[in-house]
Amino acid sequence: MVEELGKLADAPITRAGRSVRLVMVGVATAWALLTLYSLTSLSLSWPDQLFGTDFVSFWTGASLVRAGAGPALFDMETQRVFQQHLRQELATTETVQNAVGHNPFHSPPPLALLFLPLTWLPMPWAYLSWMVLSFVSMALAVFLPLRARPMAWAMAAGLLAFPGVLVTLLEGQVNGVLLLAFSLGLMAFSTGRRVLGGVLFGLMWLKPQYALLFPLIFLLKRRWVELAAMSLVGLAIALLSVAMIGFDGIARYLAVLQRIGAFYPPPESLISAGAMSNWRGLLINLFPGLPGDVGSVLVYGLGGATVAASLLVWKGPWDPSSLRFSIQMVVAAAATVIASPHSHYHGTVLLLVPLAVAIGRAKQGAPFEGRWMVMLASGYLLGMAVWMVRSMSWMLVPYFLVLMAMLIRACWGSAPMEVGRG
Repeated sequence: MVEELGKLADAPITRAGRSVRLVMVGVATAWALLTLYSLTSLSLSWPDQLFGTDFVSFWTGASLVRAGAGPALFDMETQRVFQQHLRQELATTETVQNAVGHNPFHSPPPLALLFLPLTWLPMPWAYLSWMVLSFVSMALAVFLPLRARPMAWAMAAGLLAFPGVLVTLLEGQVNGVLLLAFSLGLMAFSTGRRVLGGVLFGLMWLKPQYALLFPLIFLLKRRWVELAAMSLVGLAIALLSVAMIGFDGIARYLAVLQRIGAFYPPPESLISAGAMSNWRGLLINLFPGLPGDVGSVLVYGLGGATVAASLLVWKGPWDPSSLRFSIQMVVAAAATVIASPHSHYHGTVLLLVPLAVAIGRAKQGAPFEGRWMVMLASGYLLGMAVWMVRSMSWMLVPYFLVLMAMLIRACWGSAPMEVGRG
């Protein structure tokens, strides 16, 4: 897969080199058209459209923290009243001004601190500023692993053209920060800086659903330093949460998580479970009317099986500087997205970082066959379809399962089985 991309990137004057340029031009053109369409739609309803993004929930959390909400941070009525006043102040249409409900903030309290400096700006300007910061973070996350290759910027642009990137930017999500931490963490591991790598991975606890698999990998491979560093960051985030909202606020937060974690979340949560890119989204679409308790058991059972299957790729030595390691991380990222009970389409951008690392290391591995190029192209086209029809997000689950199976088989065939210390 990545070896072929690497060969194309290293062939600037051959037919293959010209072909990759044509592909990049096509991808860039498609991305530019999508961006133009999205920004035009956003500008026509500005700033009312902002109230349909995830940014408003992060803005709400940060604003309430700034106001000293404390235990009331996760009081849904407090959040609703705040957003109601915000709509009446900024919205230009009566429909938005008089809308009922709110887009709730239900992330760990320290995540709100990332947005705290932006609360000194008007919300529309804060949204645009966050969009720029997010794009820069994601661009660095995929460029840094590629920087030693010819056509590094072109390869990075191709990865950034994945529609999930645009969705992340428009929704005001925090994936840019997570991708940069993921990328820097992998680079730290590859140079033997185990503590720094573990700390950077620990920042993913700000979105816990994306962090849970990595401690299992460290435990399986007996990477005690990495596990301890990541765990200490998680503990620090937990203690900071208590300091910010107190134990009463933590109890209220856990109650919120229980409600939104139900197989069928309450309508007021504004969580579209059927549009998720995970087992919950797949089950809701394939089996309409499935009892909620049965659905929850299936989500956690299938998620656990997915995680267990993904661990099969970790046979053999622990070598963070190898091509094989980056492919193992692609499997981990795919399993994280579909096994998490709460992961949306924008979360699929997690795969871009290990894929960028793999492309950057392609010369170190044995060549792959053309079917990997087909898988990459299929993933991009499927991502494009999901971008246009978000209710199709669940279709990414079978795609990722096939991708995981192919990568696990490739890794099992590329190194001898080793038992014991990784």
